[in-house]
Amino acid sequence: MKKVLAIDLGASSGRGIVFESDGKSMNYFEVHRFDNNGIMVDGTLRWDIHKIFAEIVTCIELCTVRGIHLDSVGIDTWGVDYGIIGLDGKIREMPYHYRDSRTAGCIDKQEIYSKRQMFDMAGISLGEFNTSYQLIAQQKSYPLKDTDTLLYIPYLLGYMLTGKLGCDSTIASTSAFYNGGYDKDFLSKLGLLSSNFVPVSPVGTVLGNIHPRIAKLCQLDYELPVIMTCGHDTACAIMTVMEGEHPLYISSGTWSLFGTLVDNPVISDTAFDEGYTNELGFGDKVTLLKNIMGMWIIQECRREWQKDKDISWDEIVAKCQKSDKFKGFINVGDSLFNPPYHMDERIVEYVYKTQNIKLSTIGEIARCFYNSLAMEYRYALDGLKNITKREYDTLHIIGGGTRNGLLNQLVADCLNIKVVGGCVEATAIGNALGQLYGLGVVTNTKEIYELSQHTFEPVVYMPSKDRKEWDEQYAKYLQLKK
Repeated sequence: MKKVLAIDLGASSGRGIVFESDGKSMNYFEVHRFDNNGIMVDGTLRWDIHKIFAEIVTCIELCTVRGIHLDSVGIDTWGVDYGIIGLDGKIREMPYHYRDSRTAGCIDKQEIYSKRQMFDMAGISLGEFNTSYQLIAQQKSYPLKDTDTLLYIPYLLGYMLTGKLGCDSTIASTSAFYNGGYDKDFLSKLGLLSSNFVPVSPVGTVLGNIHPRIAKLCQLDYELPVIMTCGHDTACAIMTVMEGEHPLYISSGTWSLFGTLVDNPVISDTAFDEGYTNELGFGDKVTLLKNIMGMWIIQECRREWQKDKDISWDEIVAKCQKSDKFKGFINVGDSLFNPPYHMDERIVEYVYKTQNIKLSTIGEIARCFYNSLAMEYRYALDGLKNITKREYDTLHIIGGGTRNGLLNQLVADCLNIKVVGGCVEATAIGNALGQLYGLGVVTNTKEIYELSQHTFEPVVYMPSKDRKEWDEQYAKYLQLKK
C-alpha cells in the first residue's frame, strides 16, 4: 500500500487528504481542512501565500503526529494565478488574486492582439483573469526582470516546500499562451523571455524532496518527495471521468467547468463564439470546456447571510424548496457577479431591474440562482453540441456541487439528460491518482479511471418528462443573454 497526501486548494478552501492504494482499491481520509480567501493589501486583492503554506505544513505535520508514513505529496490549485521569484530566490510580492481589479476592462483596452488573436494563441476563451491579461497589467505597473521566474501557484508552493522549480502542462495551459510551448511573439511584445518561465515536465515527475528546514517544521525524519501531479485542479477532477472517448462533465465548485474531452485543441470560429476553452488534462488530453461562474455566487450570498445568523447549506436548500419554482433569473455570466461582497443585494437589484420581479427571501434568492445556473449549463450544452456536432446522453457532475441534490435534479430536468453525481472530492482523488502514477502504482488512463471508480458510489438523477415548462423558462433565460 502506498500512502500519498493530496493538498487540494480551491479558491475558497483547502484540504489535505491522505490516500492509501495498492492499485486495485483506494481509501482516503481527511487530515486537515482550512479556509482560503483573498485578502486586501493596499487596495489590491491578493493571496496570502504564507498562510496557505503554513496550512500545508500543518497537513504534513498532522500526518507525522498520527504516525502516517507518506510516500509522496502533491499540490493542485486553481489556474491562471502566479507568483514571482527574484534572482535572490525570494518571492517578490504577494501573488495577485485573479479577481483583483487590475485587469478590469483589459479585454477591450489592450492593444497587443485582437480578441481573436488572443484566442488563437492557445484556444483559451477570453477572460480578464487569464494569465495573459494579468501579465499585460503586470508589465505596465511592475514589470518582470530578465532574472525573474514566474511560478504558477501550485509550483510556487512546491518551491516553498522543496526549493525546486517546476511546472506541468495542465497548469501552464491555463495561461492562455501555452500550446506545446509559450507563444514567443506574445512574450516578446510584453518584453518577456521564455526563460522567465519554467520548462514543463510530465505529470508524475518528482519535483524534489521536502527541504530539510521545512522537514524539521513538519517533524519529518525521512525524505518525502513532492510529486508533480496535475497542478490544475480541473485537470485533477476530470481524471475521475475519463471513460470513453468524449465524456460530458461538470466540475462543480467555486467555478463550474462544463465540457468534454477531445484529442486536439478546437480553435474554430464556433468555439470562439461559444466561449469555449482548450485546457490540457492528464496525458495532454484536451479538456474542451467552458468556464461558468459556479458556486461563487451562492457562496458569497451565504457569507452575507451568516452575518446575521449561521445558516447551513441544507437550510438554504430547504428554503429553496419552499419557494416558487420559478421566480426570475440572473445571467450568471454577467460580470456584475464577479466581485465579492453584497452578492445577495446585487441579485435582488438585477432581477428587479431586468424582469420587474422582487425577490425578498433567502429561499427566493437561492432558488433564482440554482435555476439560473441550470439554465446556463443548458446554454453551454447547446454551444458544445454546436462545436462538436455530437449528442450526449449522460452528464457527470463531480466536485463539491455534487452534495446539492436539488441542483443536480434541476440540471437533469433543465438539460433533459441523465445526471450522474460523482465524488465530492474528485479533485483530491485526481491529485492522488497523479501521484500514484508517478509512483508506478497505476500506469495508464484505463487503470487510473478504474481505480477512481472504487472510491465512491454514484447517484443518478433522471430528467422530468414534462419538457414544456422548462422550455418556456429557458426561452426567458435566453432573453437575458442577449
